[in-house]
Amino acid sequence: MAHIIRDGEIVAIPIPLNCRVKIGRYYQPPQLNYIANDQLWVQDVYTFKQIPWYAIKNRFERYFLYGTLWFSVVVILNLIGRHYLGAP
Repeated sequence: MAHIIRDGEIVAIPIPLNCRVKIGRYYQPPQLNYIANDQLWVQDVYTFKQIPWYAIKNRFERYFLYGTLWFSVVVILNLIGRHYLGAP
C-alpha cells in the first residue's frame, strides 16, 4: 500500500500487485522484454522447424508499408517528371 499526503493528512492508496505507480512526469512504463521474445522465436524455429506466426505477420506488415511508401514515391517522381519537367 502506498501513502500520500492530502490536505495535511496521510491517505493510504491500495495498489494492485505487479503494478507500477504513475508518479508525475518521470513515470516510465515497463519496457518490452525483447530478449524473451527472441528466445521464444529461436525456440520455435529450432524446435518446431517453422517461423512463428507473429514474426511472419509483423514482417509482412512492415514490408507492405515499405513497399507502399516506395511505390508512392516512384509514382510522385514520375508525375513530377512528366508534368513539370516536360518529359515525354
